[in-house]
Amino acid sequence: MVIHPSTSRSAANLYNRAMRFTKVEALGNDFLAIDGLAETTLAHLPQRPDFPELVRALCDRSCGVGADGALVLGPPDDPDAVDFRMRIFNADGAEAEMSGNGLRCAAMLAHARLGLLSQRVQTGAGVRAVEVRTDERGQFTGAIVDMGEPVFDLEKIGVIQDRLAAAVEGAIVPPTAVRGGRCGESSIDTGKHRPPGTAVGGTVEHTVSGVRGILVSMGNPHFVTFLDEPPKSQSAELAHLGAAIERHPAFPNRINIEFVHAPLRDRAFVLPWERGVGFTLASGTGACAALVAGVLAGRLDREAEIGSPGGALRVRWDEASGRVFLDGPATIVSEGDWPL
Repeated sequence: MVIHPSTSRSAANLYNRAMRFTKVEALGNDFLAIDGLAETTLAHLPQRPDFPELVRALCDRSCGVGADGALVLGPPDDPDAVDFRMRIFNADGAEAEMSGNGLRCAAMLAHARLGLLSQRVQTGAGVRAVEVRTDERGQFTGAIVDMGEPVFDLEKIGVIQDRLAAAVEGAIVPPTAVRGGRCGESSIDTGKHRPPGTAVGGTVEHTVSGVRGILVSMGNPHFVTFLDEPPKSQSAELAHLGAAIERHPAFPNRINIEFVHAPLRDRAFVLPWERGVGFTLASGTGACAALVAGVLAGRLDREAEIGSPGGALRVRWDEASGRVFLDGPATIVSEGDWPL
């Protein structure tokens, strides 16, 4: 697969300056990986001032290759302590701190490149440990990621608390909010019968854009809200709420949103809205945030299957260590070249 988008430059010049990429996916959450382990100069691409534009062009599903984001693999800052570095950029070109699905994809590529089953990976959220699973032929089948401990401190999550408090006091639920509850009422938990900042299972719920939810960071920020009915993919009402919450003034760096239905204590379904992307088929950090919020809200056990439109992940919040572990697959879709 060789991709050359239309341009005025000659084909020979394009080919001579082509950048190799690998398209990877984890439950449909897809990325374009740039392997700076194989060619170290590629690890420095994010230093280019036009790199966000390059990412947007690559990830465009109409005029580019199409993806939820881009991964850049490269040498770590401390080779004695860490095996490699992963940087992630959302489809809008903005860099994110962490991606659970992206990290499994990166681990798959690093396993092929470095042959490591146990990996320590430098990310924007700190070092993460990954254990790779293989079949009898030594081929990658999946990975378990130590996602670290969830964070509830609003300042560390990146919340401007004064703006959040103002939103709580003036919260109004849109009349067209997601239908599906009893008697035609909104199925989103608006918390209208509870005072602002109500404690739920040891943490605090907040109201953002009229929606009640739990704020948590899994290396990147999340707002988790629970629904009485399974969320419908590409729902116009949920898209409206996702966009409003993502760009709420309380979140200067924006935020990811999980719309969660948890009918049983050992399973839940999540519709993820990722900042800079919109709806995605899956989110690794979103699945972890959903489990943590579900445990705190008394809806989920500490280990559960977290489904999404793209498939299911296994998530465990270890009580002894307080760390969250994410287990799931990743695959290679294709390879190609893109002009620089």
